[in-house]
Amino acid sequence: MKKFILLLSLTMSLSIYSSLLSSATLVDVRTLEEWNEGHIDSAVRIEWAHIEDISNYAAKEERIYLYCRSGKRAERAKNILISSGYLDVINLGGLQEARAFFAEK
Repeated sequence: MKKFILLLSLTMSLSIYSSLLSSATLVDVRTLEEWNEGHIDSAVRIEWAHIEDISNYAAKEERIYLYCRSGKRAERAKNILISSGYLDVINLGGLQEARAFFAEK
């Protein structure tokens, strides 16, 4: 029974995670070296200094989730995107916080 509940919980979390990202773009703004150490599979990697390249992945009206190691670079990227006219940009903080955010949904 415990295994069934755990599997059901995991399935529901993955379903909610998928629905959140179906209308959003998840962006890892860290370096390639950091990305290679681990990242969220559904994320795209755009270093924060090149965040305006996001136009290849998301429209200005779409929700964009950003994360880095601590949230500092993600905040810089968020400010750049908002200044460029993006309307729905969310800084999730670091990689672990981003993973926790989607696990809770």
